[in-house]
Amino acid sequence: MLILPIGQEHGEVRRQPWVSYAIIGLNVVVFAFLWAASIRSDVPARFEEKAREVAEYLVRNPYLTVPPELVPFYGRRALQLLEPARRATTPPVDWVVRRQQQKLNAMAKELFAIGRELPLLAHGFVPADPDPFAALSSLFVHAGLFHLVGNLLFFFATGPFLEDVYGRPLFLLLYLSCGAAALVAHTWQSPGSLAPVVGASGAVAGIMGAFLVRLRTSRIRFLFFPIVNYTEGDHGTVREMLTDAGTLLGLSDGGAHCGAIVDASVPSFMLTHWGRDRSRGPGLPLEQLVKMQTSETADFFGLSDRGRLAPGLRADVNLIDFDALRLHKPELVHDMPANGRRFVQKVDGYRATICAGTPIFERGEHTGALPGKLVRDGQIGSATQVAAE
Repeated sequence: MLILPIGQEHGEVRRQPWVSYAIIGLNVVVFAFLWAASIRSDVPARFEEKAREVAEYLVRNPYLTVPPELVPFYGRRALQLLEPARRATTPPVDWVVRRQQQKLNAMAKELFAIGRELPLLAHGFVPADPDPFAALSSLFVHAGLFHLVGNLLFFFATGPFLEDVYGRPLFLLLYLSCGAAALVAHTWQSPGSLAPVVGASGAVAGIMGAFLVRLRTSRIRFLFFPIVNYTEGDHGTVREMLTDAGTLLGLSDGGAHCGAIVDASVPSFMLTHWGRDRSRGPGLPLEQLVKMQTSETADFFGLSDRGRLAPGLRADVNLIDFDALRLHKPELVHDMPANGRRFVQKVDGYRATICAGTPIFERGEHTGALPGKLVRDGQIGSATQVAAE
């Protein structure tokens, strides 16, 4: 899906935002130049080959420690897929493991050395080797077209209006300061990272934050539409991803996007659409849908005291009238502090929701009970062992 800013409620400025125009133009020109250089270069092919070589070495030797700089590159979820192989593989003698680890570390450094030669990343900022010029150049370099367009759209929706309020010199200083602050924060978080950082995301995020503070009464209009996963006019691609072994259901953004999207309806939608209502293509077994949203998620996050209906486990249960399960249309309500807005989506069919053995909802009405508490990784006991007993 795409969420694109298409206008501002008060879309007029008192003077031409030349600094904003210059920033947008510089980003576009730099990207076009580096993209052309990338097409002519053999470095991308070398980088992909080395990345594949490192991945294959990790798969062959899953007991090795993954270098920290590789984690964001391959993704935590992808690397966690090595855990079953790690548990099932007996490492060789210590001196062999040490040599293999040294080789993996060297391969990782070589991978990022090649990565720093990529035209689109060559001018990026490397936390492990900070350079003032790279810190400046990284604010005008982007790794891909969508990266560039996404940043510039949000910048154009907010930047010119802040420039009109603050004036050109102060606005330019704000843009550069926000970008520098983002790089400092990233370096503090990942001081030894060899991965180049590129893009104006940090600067644009700072501009958007300043817009929220300085022009908090203004509203930006967005166009929301799906662009991927529906290219063939059905949910076949989504089904393929849902049934992939690397897929895990369950998410939370802590309410960060509650004014733009509603995620809370996902569990109910999974049951109604995939378990009952899908007509253009096969659905999914109800038992599988329940398992994907209970035991699989609990096991992955180490919540071993829940996720199954078994003696001795925590009684977190939804009693659902499956035939009556129905989602209502999303509603935008203003019940947050300072009249803030959020999307809610009501549902019929939940007869009761039980938390730790205590009913907290009955027929959609809250009972007043609040038995929940903070959930942490590694709950006591083993769900598998308790269920087996």
